[in-house]
Amino acid sequence: MTLPALEVLQSRFPGAHLDFLVGENVRDLFALLFPDSEIRVVKRNWVSDVVSLSDIASEVFRQIRVLRCGVYDLAIDFRGDLRSIILMFFAGIPERWGRDGTGGHFLLTRSFSPLPTR
Repeated sequence: MTLPALEVLQSRFPGAHLDFLVGENVRDLFALLFPDSEIRVVKRNWVSDVVSLSDIASEVFRQIRVLRCGVYDLAIDFRGDLRSIILMFFAGIPERWGRDGTGGHFLLTRSFSPLPTR
């Protein structure tokens, strides 16, 4: 469901370079559709009962360090994932857009509400 939004972004900002932070299950799809992009994978599911709190913290800090090495003008979280919002904030990305349905909206510079369900 994110792909149409990414197509709009590409058409609106044709010179922009897009990078992605995705789950392992969609890495190959994004690599295929966006061959010139950096595809980073979140290695641990932070809501899994087999992942310790120290593993979660280690992964979050690792991702923050990686993102701080890049130069990003804008980050968008399409899912409303609190972890992604925290990463965007602590990575120092100036424009942070995302869904405000799961908390963390105060860390975003622009938030949008989820679509209503029927």
